Amino acid sequence: MSGLASNGASERLIVFARFPSPGFAKTRLIPALGAEGAARLQARLTEHVLGTATELQKTRGIDVEVRFAGCTQLEMKSRIGSTNVSYVPQCDGNLGDRLQQAVAAAFDSGIQKVIVVGTDCPDLDVPYMVQALEALNQSNVVLGPAVDGGYTLIGMNAPYQELFAGIEWSTDKVLAETLERCKTNNLRVVKLGIHSDVDNAEDLLVCRRQGTVFDEVITATRAGLISIVIPTLNESACLEQMLAPLIRLSKEGIEILVVDGGSTDGTHEIATRMGVRVVSTAKGRGRQMNAGAALASGEVILFLHA
Repeated sequence: MSGLASNGASERLIVFARFPSPGFAKTRLIPALGAEGAARLQARLTEHVLGTATELQKTRGIDVEVRFAGCTQLEMKSRIGSTNVSYVPQCDGNLGDRLQQAVAAAFDSGIQKVIVVGTDCPDLDVPYMVQALEALNQSNVVLGPAVDGGYTLIGMNAPYQELFAGIEWSTDKVLAETLERCKTNNLRVVKLGIHSDVDNAEDLLVCRRQGTVFDEVITATRAGLISIVIPTLNESACLEQMLAPLIRLSKEGIEILVVDGGSTDGTHEIATRMGVRVVSTAKGRGRQMNAGAALASGEVILFLHA
């Protein structure tokens, strides 16, 4: 049959991926990493997921298919370079349309179990994917919940197209709506452990936990260095006075990182003019502190409020 896995596999892992083009990849992280840095992160996340897929192939002989967007097949294959992987362009339409088409094609080819992941969650390891596949022996659907209300993994033992049509994609309702569809259609569901996607600057802590895997994107920790992380929001009245003595200390094994949550009073400009590193994120004290912790390279981190 058309599309039958060349290795005769009965299981398929489908990886949804976007070509890491600067300015088009991980756009929500461009304020923190820059366009080139965000694209490097996209590439490394994709390579990391496919590395996990390669390890999974060794234990289960699973078929792996990359459904890509933003480039030609040759460009994607050359950029990522994984072997024993097929590369298929995503179809047109919204995410639901593209998921439905990819899953239907897998089952049309004779595959009996399908799990689908993106490239945004580096915590998806081999045991997690094995758990998902094994869960499909007793259930119709398996879901890997995401912290943001979506899911990092979906698996099924038949092409349940009703799980993809009419979902409010890119919202915190995705998981809940999917579970409701399963209930309405009497589908047995297994939920796995919850993980975080890497979409915003504060999520980079997930990458930091991977050790040296993302060192080319996130600066490696430097022994003996102290990072001073300063979350700011409209702090122009006091920022210069606060930064001045810290800048004098910065020659003594100290780095300063201002994490700005969208100031409109010149805070960003003051910090830039004074020569300290400035990162822009969504506002929120916790979000800004987490983003600073993820991007800081100090062995010790001091959070200092402006």
